[in-house]
Amino acid sequence: MSQGYQRDKRNNVTTSSFLPQTLTGQGGWEIDESVEEAASRESLEEAGVLGIVQCELGKWRFKSKSQSIYHEGYMFPLLVTEQLSFWPEQNLRKRAWMTVEEASEACQQWWMKEALEKLVNRLNSSEIGNSLS
Repeated sequence: MSQGYQRDKRNNVTTSSFLPQTLTGQGGWEIDESVEEAASRESLEEAGVLGIVQCELGKWRFKSKSQSIYHEGYMFPLLVTEQLSFWPEQNLRKRAWMTVEEASEACQQWWMKEALEKLVNRLNSSEIGNSLS
């Protein structure tokens, strides 16, 4: 997981014109794709980035803001290998690179903050393990 990670690296954050407080890609997955493939596709469509989907951070259950139903959200880190100049939803979304602190401060959903915390803990654990070997 620590492959390509450095402390000064920034996190890709994508917002929606409809949900400006949403800071990560969101969307469902098609019947013919895995949840990891969906994460990769959503990253391309919503943020215009390509990369390697890493191990799942977890699954969260949260209430819809517009309906009285619950959704399940899976979160995956993506090791970005390419940032595109043009992407399918660039007119609907804004892409930004932020530090962990900036992303945590900007994010309003508890479950997204929790996923970010899990990622930081995972990366810190990985760094410690790599420095011991």
